[in-house]
Amino acid sequence: MSVLIDTSVWSLALRRKHESLGGNGQLLVMELSELIREGRAKVMPCIRCDLRSSLAIAVANGLHSTVV
Repeated sequence: MSVLIDTSVWSLALRRKHESLGGNGQLLVMELSELIREGRAKVMPCIRCDLRSSLAIAVANGLHSTVV
């Protein structure tokens, strides 16, 4: 089953270091990572551009390993 991921979850995962997240934040990022690996995480087309921008920021800041 596919899971539509809310913008706030993508943002949390891409804009913060894993160590700085609270317990719930870490759980959300771990679940998101699993959904991505399984190919089940989906994103609405209207937020894809914002997600790409956030990913570019995350890579530039060395945070990309948080999710992938």
